[in-house]
Amino acid sequence: MCAVCKRCHPTSLHEAILERIKEREAEKTVTLYKRSTAEDNITSDKVSEDPKSDIVSNKSDACFIKESILNKFGTKGHNVHLKLATVLEETVERLLVGLTCMRAIKPRELILGKDDEPYARKTLLGWSIIGRVIDKCQDDVTDQALASELMVHKVTINGEKKCGFLSSQTKVKEIINPAQLSKFFELDFNEWKIGDIPCSHQDRIFLRKMKEGIHQQEDGHVCYIPHHGVYHPKKPGKIRVIFDCSATYKNESLNKNLLQGPDLTNNLIGVLCRFRKYYVAVVCDIEAMFHQVKVRPNHRNLLRFLWWNNGDLYSNLMEYRMTVHLFGATSSPSVANFALKATADDYKGPKGSKAATFVTNEFYVDDGLTSVPTVAEAISLIKDSKALCQSGGFKLHKFLSNHKEVLETTNSDERASIKKK
Repeated sequence: MCAVCKRCHPTSLHEAILERIKEREAEKTVTLYKRSTAEDNITSDKVSEDPKSDIVSNKSDACFIKESILNKFGTKGHNVHLKLATVLEETVERLLVGLTCMRAIKPRELILGKDDEPYARKTLLGWSIIGRVIDKCQDDVTDQALASELMVHKVTINGEKKCGFLSSQTKVKEIINPAQLSKFFELDFNEWKIGDIPCSHQDRIFLRKMKEGIHQQEDGHVCYIPHHGVYHPKKPGKIRVIFDCSATYKNESLNKNLLQGPDLTNNLIGVLCRFRKYYVAVVCDIEAMFHQVKVRPNHRNLLRFLWWNNGDLYSNLMEYRMTVHLFGATSSPSVANFALKATADDYKGPKGSKAATFVTNEFYVDDGLTSVPTVAEAISLIKDSKALCQSGGFKLHKFLSNHKEVLETTNSDERASIKKK
């Protein structure tokens, strides 16, 4: 697409193509006949040269007709030589109707388009389209996209409820108005409630099972998960055990059979921007967040692992089961975030709405960041948040603040250790 004339050619070739068009048009001298004896100084529109089309113009002060049509009408006229400026390098028209025939060009009916769109005009000669028409080469430039439309139909077969899925492709076009655009830019600074998050069909199943609880009979399935330790270079004395839930056996793995669930993690940009809002800053962490959320007993056989006591490979092999959610399981992040937000909803009454808002909106996974106007509010927020999280089985620790008075209200083992360089 040319950036200068918006035609279908590269911008770098604009001058060369423009010269070629002018040369072709200079070779075209068309003889038309002027029916009236009006003055020779006339004006005319740029016309399309389709031999099968006639032109109605409200800017031409005379009517023009080709000699072949004139002979059919059995009338005479004066020869007029016109050099036509064409748009798309086509052939000339048979007839041009101007202002001398007002009855033919007077609008009888109008159909208006939207702003900047062509409109339709009906005259005695029929309908015409007036306005800029998009070139064919611009058809590829579109904001339409292919999407898969998923239709779900529930049926009951022999007393068992089943879902049938049918997927088909369809074209969609996103229409954005100013209100939607303003709301879009606010997403980074406002957190979704669980019920407001757009969810897929599988995510809704996940949330329903989390709310209602899983009531499934023990089917005897057992899964052994390989594991390994990970060390952080800045934490040499601490090891984190990672379970490889994606390890496959007979083309099956635990993660393949888990629902991932919706992304309930707060937006990092919003958390950081709100953290800089007030003068007194508070930072904390949830201790072993995933391991504070228990797994139902009838599912724990899927979390088995093997162990040698004291690392002795010649000793008897031991079997253990994890009772909590694992680092490495697909469902763990969504489950842990759901449990934390549910804790805030369940205990916001007795522990205070400010603490519940802090736990719900100001945590990015297990790291909490917030700011308040005064030291007294920060001390009160830490006290209420600790009590709220403790009620749900979570422990807040590694507190930091830019005010010593705030940190002095916490126990020494609850504060973050700062290494001086």
